[in-house]
Amino acid sequence: MIKIGYIIVREDLYNPVIKTQVINILLEIAQETNKEITIVWFYRLDTLLKDRVKIKKIKEKLFLNRIKLLMIPFLSCRFPVKKLLFPFMILQWYTSVRLMINSENFDILHCRSYNAVLIGLIAKKIKPATKIIFDPRSQYIEENIAGGEWKKGDVNYKIWKYLEELYLLKSDIIIATSKPLYTTYLMRTNEKTKIELIPNNFYGKSIDTSATHYHQNGKYIICYTGHFNPWNKLNLYLRFFKKLYIFDPKNFMFLFVVPYVNILQVKKGVKKYDLQKVTQIISVKPNEVTKTLSKGTVGIQLMDQKDKRLAIKYVDYLSAGLPVL
Repeated sequence: MIKIGYIIVREDLYNPVIKTQVINILLEIAQETNKEITIVWFYRLDTLLKDRVKIKKIKEKLFLNRIKLLMIPFLSCRFPVKKLLFPFMILQWYTSVRLMINSENFDILHCRSYNAVLIGLIAKKIKPATKIIFDPRSQYIEENIAGGEWKKGDVNYKIWKYLEELYLLKSDIIIATSKPLYTTYLMRTNEKTKIELIPNNFYGKSIDTSATHYHQNGKYIICYTGHFNPWNKLNLYLRFFKKLYIFDPKNFMFLFVVPYVNILQVKKGVKKYDLQKVTQIISVKPNEVTKTLSKGTVGIQLMDQKDKRLAIKYVDYLSAGLPVL
């Protein structure tokens, strides 16, 4: 039986993004294949202490669906990893990979992110027959340049560029999430590397560009969709909504379209800010998000710290024909 390992580094298993992009898909695949699938999770030590109940539930669910969870603790460096911490990180991960190989002799390792593929290539060095799938997700290095983490030409940039070249040349399969990335990888790899195009972008022709949602029932409806995390803080949105309401209590309403697990959290927050009369909180299926948002006037994304990425919610708003604030 073919043994497949899916490597996740530092991301929380109960994060909604990991749930939709990884766990739910692996659960479907596990029902359709006789291959042995294991999620290899490199987790921060503090995560196990504060979230052990959530982790236990996820592990039980995976087990019931014939998916193993191999948990490997590590001392977390700040990401993106700085130059002085590289030797420590590589030594730590080399030891961890030894543990991983002794526990599970994988035939294929699917490596989610630039950090995961470094672990995968260490495993390939120890066991050359291991096939490595490099799943970059995005242009990691350019994101950190755009976000001001690094400067082009500095030591961190050069180290990661060197590693990126190594990843592209040594991986057996590379996943490109757009046609421009596919073309870029094609020019930078050799004939032994296979590149798979698996788009994760929104098909622009499906966007509703009409302005019919601008004003409904005499009120402006400000929409939020998605979950909450350190980059999207519920209190930040509620403080902003409260100021709008105080400014004009008659003409603003607020719509939260959130995962079911966030409903209670949002209700408590709305009550705290005394916005119950002008706020609607609902949870819908993923394929109903666009239709639900189309009832609104504008989509909103607020952040209290600098970030170089656009959230998925940004595309959800555009697909519903909403301008984005």
